Amino acid sequence: MPIHCFVPNASCTLLATLTIALTNTSAAVQSDISPCGRAVRAIQGASPRAEDFDLVAGGCARDAARVRVEAERTARNAAAERAARRAALRVLVTGVQPDLSLSSQWLATARPGDMLPRSAHHAPARAVDAADRDAVRSALDDLSHSEGDTEVRRASLVLRQGLILADPSFATVEPSSVRLIARCGDLVRLETTSEISVPYVVRVEGTTFDRTIWMKPAKSDAPSRIDLALPPGIVTLTVAGRTVTRLEGRPGACP
Repeated sequence: MPIHCFVPNASCTLLATLTIALTNTSAAVQSDISPCGRAVRAIQGASPRAEDFDLVAGGCARDAARVRVEAERTARNAAAERAARRAALRVLVTGVQPDLSLSSQWLATARPGDMLPRSAHHAPARAVDAADRDAVRSALDDLSHSEGDTEVRRASLVLRQGLILADPSFATVEPSSVRLIARCGDLVRLETTSEISVPYVVRVEGTTFDRTIWMKPAKSDAPSRIDLALPPGIVTLTVAGRTVTRLEGRPGACP
């Protein structure tokens, strides 16, 4: 709005200042009453609803990062409604992968190993804060291992596995869930009780052996295992650049 002051004075300066302030306030109000703005404000309240999380995850991907803390709080809250917790999980994942299109209906029926649906209209690429990635990874790891609600736990497994398939750098495993077992000759057994598939990188120090192996998830009654023929040397096993275990003793030739 143009301000016309033919003679500069204090009143004119005050009028200009008030006009600018009212314009900025009007813009803030317009933003706040938008569907995304209302959803973000609702999520930041004491009892966020599933439909507000659904709106952020489904149509306000840019806002997902803004509400990551609230989404994580709800996802981890055993007293919150199951629908709200699952919707909060969708917000967490959308916050680090904005091009995803995760509907509540899809997550309610998906199984670990299903590829995460992506939007036909990809969101513009943006840098994701490392702290946000770590927080999302930690929340999904914790919920997929120890959550008491079976549906929330399954949803966490689905999203955790989907993120790893899309971006292996999200992969983590408990060191206690993986073993390298020396057998006779050149055989080494890789055995895991992990519930999801992750890329294990097997290397033999002092050699050129370097192989990535996507192990199948373990079954409830038996671990997943594979026997590898490896050259002599210390074997290291890493996941997403982090060393999980090493095998130094090798028995050598079979009796």
